[in-house]
Amino acid sequence: METEQAMGSKPGSNSRKLLPVLIMILALTLTLLGISVWQWKLADGTGRQLSDEVIDLEQRLEAAQLEQQQVIQRAEYSVSELRLKTQYAESLEHRLEESENRHSLIKGQTEHLTLNLEQLQEKLKKNLARQLSLHSLLAAGSGITGKQPPDYTLALLLAVTSLHLSNQSDSIRGLVHLLEQYPHRIAEISLPDSRILDVAFSPDGRHVAVGGKDKTLMLWDVSHHPATGSVLIGHSDTVRSIEFSPQGGVLASASRDGTVILWDIATKKIQGKPLRSNSGSVSSLSFSPDGRWLATGNGDGSVIVWNLAKRIRLNKPLPLHGAPVWSVAFSPDSQLLASGSWDGSLILWDMAGYRPLHQELRLHRDWVQTIAFSPDGTQVASGGRDGQVILWDVAEGKSRHILRPIRGRPVSDLAFQPGGQLLGIAGEEGEVVLFDLMQFAPSLDVAGKLGLEASLLAFSPDGRILASTGIDKQLVLSDMSGLSPPGERLPGIGEPLSSLALSSKGRRAAGVDADGTLWVWDTSQGTLSKQRLVEDRPLSHLAFSPDGRFLASGGADGQLRLWNVAQSEPVQEPVKMQHHKAVSALVFNNDSSILASADESGLISYLEISSQREMFKPVQTNQGAVTTLAFSPGNRILASGGPDGTISLWEPGQGRYPGNSIQAHDSPVSALSFSSDGKNLAIGDADGNLQLWDSIEGGAVASLPHAPFGGVAALVFTRDGRFLASGGKKGAVILWDLERRTPLLKPFQTRHGPDVHLAFTANDQRLISASQDGVLFSWNLDWISQACHLSGRNLTREEWQDYVGDTRYMRTCSDFPEVEPDPPIAH
Repeated sequence: METEQAMGSKPGSNSRKLLPVLIMILALTLTLLGISVWQWKLADGTGRQLSDEVIDLEQRLEAAQLEQQQVIQRAEYSVSELRLKTQYAESLEHRLEESENRHSLIKGQTEHLTLNLEQLQEKLKKNLARQLSLHSLLAAGSGITGKQPPDYTLALLLAVTSLHLSNQSDSIRGLVHLLEQYPHRIAEISLPDSRILDVAFSPDGRHVAVGGKDKTLMLWDVSHHPATGSVLIGHSDTVRSIEFSPQGGVLASASRDGTVILWDIATKKIQGKPLRSNSGSVSSLSFSPDGRWLATGNGDGSVIVWNLAKRIRLNKPLPLHGAPVWSVAFSPDSQLLASGSWDGSLILWDMAGYRPLHQELRLHRDWVQTIAFSPDGTQVASGGRDGQVILWDVAEGKSRHILRPIRGRPVSDLAFQPGGQLLGIAGEEGEVVLFDLMQFAPSLDVAGKLGLEASLLAFSPDGRILASTGIDKQLVLSDMSGLSPPGERLPGIGEPLSSLALSSKGRRAAGVDADGTLWVWDTSQGTLSKQRLVEDRPLSHLAFSPDGRFLASGGADGQLRLWNVAQSEPVQEPVKMQHHKAVSALVFNNDSSILASADESGLISYLEISSQREMFKPVQTNQGAVTTLAFSPGNRILASGGPDGTISLWEPGQGRYPGNSIQAHDSPVSALSFSSDGKNLAIGDADGNLQLWDSIEGGAVASLPHAPFGGVAALVFTRDGRFLASGGKKGAVILWDLERRTPLLKPFQTRHGPDVHLAFTANDQRLISASQDGVLFSWNLDWISQACHLSGRNLTREEWQDYVGDTRYMRTCSDFPEVEPDPPIAH
């Protein structure tokens, strides 16, 4: 109200007062309006810009949405495609699985069919092998060819082919039967149409010489096929006797002209001047095996011994017989000379004292025509015109046996088989008998088998080939290896050994003699060497490590020592084990890491080879002295045998092995051997009982009839476990066919003592036998090579087609070429 009053009271003044205000208000309003317009314009520009941006964003959003839709569509398409691919993959996987199943089924069916086919092929091979084995036996008996004599060559080749097709026992036995039972003519040489009076083999087996009434000698090289011959002319009368020198370079011939001519084999010429007896005709001659002397038996009853180096007679001539001396022969050691006379007497001369060893040996009722020493020198055989063959004991000067093998007709020749058990006997009318000295009976009707008509015989140095001649005017060479197992005697030392060992693969043998000399044989080379041991203590046992590096020796003092085989030097000082008595058995385990030793108290100890220290705790048997030890192939079990007939089984380091012991025999266990798979344990005792035990399941598997050969001294399996070799205390070695549980062939006659050692070579093709008498033999068990050597050829393709059929042709004997067919005959 006051304002109104004031305004009412002064209207002019108030207007003047309000004007600036209004102007200010107006200015302010205009300013604000300008600002608003500016802001509007600014906002309008910004809005337009924002609108454009929004529109751009919307467009981009729409584009993004469109792209998103496209991506989604593509993703959906990809997912769909992936789903289809997944379905297709699943389908493929299913099809693959079905294919794999079908493949597995087909593979299984194929394998089954292949197995059936292989079994069928193997069965067909076995059947074919049996047929060939039968055909071979028929051929040997002329059942196929109808030829006389039987076709042994074809028989051998069919038997070898049978063995190639199927390495079964029937094929092996068939071939061995042929080799064992039948001699084989390997050469027939026509001789001059005059009477042949002597035949001889050279020491190397390459040459055969004959001499006779035509005053000449014929020298044949039989190492080639066909044999080549040379005629030696120099005598003026009948050639009565011939013999090769021990070195083989010289052939001596004795004649009725009173001379002995020495022929140089290489040049076929006379070597020096003939030796003249001045005692009438020279009826017989003999070289001493040491090559120093040549003895002649003469028509005046004298025996002259010549010094070959000086070509002079010895200063002390031997006393006269009462009639012409028809035969002379030196003993194998050159210490004795035997002479036989027309008066029926036989005299053994001691060459050291030039005097008779005994009184005249008189049992023949007619003159002594032929004499021969046995290979070991313990016997001398004499054959007379009275038809008797007398075997004399050299040491005692007494007759051991009197034989009448050719029905009382005159005996014209005798020949011992070197290294064998046969005595060849020939009669003047062509009879030939091979007498088996082990069985003491004729071995075979050789004349019937071979069609021989021979009055003269000579064996090759290896005992395999028999040369025979006589009234049929032919020199026939026959392989006799089947009649006696084919063995080769290795160099010996001629004295007993206190201990002996063979390496596991038969490569080496070692023995110690009474003087402490270590003798080492290399059986593959046939060599013998010796080394002096550095100790003089008695050795009771030796053993080779399977790896061939070490030789272990056990002493009577219970100590052990290792020797380096290559250097024959001790590896260490003797190791004192816990043995209280002499070592009675030694054996290495199969990896040569442990040496087990046993003593006469029954204590078994183990020596670790790497540290050369005793390992594990010794074990004490309850069976007395341990007689033999054997490790199983896996080294898990050690078997020990004792005098009570019990075999104990041990696990080294653990004591007794589960199964504890085997009560196999009542007699002392003398030999043990595990088969290569460890399944079978062969057990032999001192009474000749031989059994096979299943070492895994327990229990006896088989008994082998070993008793006729004496106590069992050694046992060894072949690598395949099919055969077992046993050594008898009577000296025989037997090869057993474990499938049939019978000997595969006749026993090998070794003339070993009662302490035989045996080992097969790595390929089982040879068996080495040795004994503490210092004698070693190497027996050839390579039946195929023997048969191929005898046959000398392969089957022809025509023979193959006839007997083998459409099976692919192969050479039966790889060392020989394929036999070319005969060319067609031109018309």
